[in-house]
Amino acid sequence: MYEAFDPFLNMDTWHTRHPFDEQRFYAALDTVVWSEDFNPDSMAAYIRSRLNLRQDQRDSPFEHAIAHYTTSAWAVKEIVRNRVDVGENKRTTGFHCSASCVLPGRRRRAAKYPFASVHV
Repeated sequence: MYEAFDPFLNMDTWHTRHPFDEQRFYAALDTVVWSEDFNPDSMAAYIRSRLNLRQDQRDSPFEHAIAHYTTSAWAVKEIVRNRVDVGENKRTTGFHCSASCVLPGRRRRAAKYPFASVHV
């Protein structure tokens, strides 16, 4: 399942949080977050193992980026799990939130649900 993040991780800049890198991350996340088996902590472990991060590298820019993306994945997973329609503030079946609805800042304005208020 977590192989969905390989194209994102294959980019040399994945850890810089450049808007294009974040877009690639959310595109990958959108393919797996709907699965009941998806766990953001397991995603982080997959990324660490794929990068062969050693224990002494845990304060690296890579680790900071992994923490950021793990937090973002938990936020998106919570939205998907609860299937909350943010606009009407009620639970609904069939709620579809592409990853763009939780993008921070200026990109949220162009998102499908610009009223989403998730900040990670």
